Amino acid sequence: MRSGLFSLLPPALFFALTSTGCADSAPGFAVMGTSHDGSAISRTEQRIDHSSGESAPNAIIHVYRISEDQSQYTLLRTIEHVDRYAPNLVVLTRNAEFVVTFDSSIGIGKGGEVVVVYESTGRPIRRWTLEQILDASDLAQVPRTVSSRWWRTDVMVADGDAPKVMVTGPKPLPISNQPVKSYGYVLDLIELKWAKL
Repeated sequence: MRSGLFSLLPPALFFALTSTGCADSAPGFAVMGTSHDGSAISRTEQRIDHSSGESAPNAIIHVYRISEDQSQYTLLRTIEHVDRYAPNLVVLTRNAEFVVTFDSSIGIGKGGEVVVVYESTGRPIRRWTLEQILDASDLAQVPRTVSSRWWRTDVMVADGDAPKVMVTGPKPLPISNQPVKSYGYVLDLIELKWAKL
C-alpha cells in the first residue's frame, strides 16, 4: 500500500529521484539503502520542529518491501533510530532481516553511533564507536576534517547463513597528500563481532 506524494511513483523512479544523504545534506527524506537483491529499500526521515528549528529526538528509518515485479512497495516497519540525526548510510540484508546504519548526517566516524545494527523487529541490538571497530594503527591514519573521520570507502553485504557486512577504507581526502594504507573489516551480524581482513 502506497500513500502520499510518492504513491504515484513506481519504486525504481522513487529510488532514482531522491539522493543519498551525506554529512552536508539537508535534513528530511532521503533514500538511504537497498538490499542487494532489490527486495527492500529504506528511507530515512530526520524530523524537524519547524516552530523552533530544533531536531526532534530521533530520526526515523522506514523499511519497504518491493514487489517482485517492482510495481509497488509496502511499508514493512518503521524504526526509531538511536540518534536524533539521520544516519549517513543504511544497508539492508536479504529480506531486511538486519538493518545496519553508518555514521551520521552531521559527521562521519564520530560519536557513539558510528555503526548500529537493528534486528528484523527494528530493535537496536548493538552499536559501536570507531575506536571499537578499527585497530589503533588504522585509526591513526584515518583522514580527518572538522566534522568527520573519513574511515570508509565501500560497504558491502554478504548474505547467507551468517550474513556479514564488509567495510573498506580509509577514504583519502583529495586535498591531502597524506598517504593511507587500505584496510578492510568485516562485521558478522550473527555474532555481532568485527574482524580485520
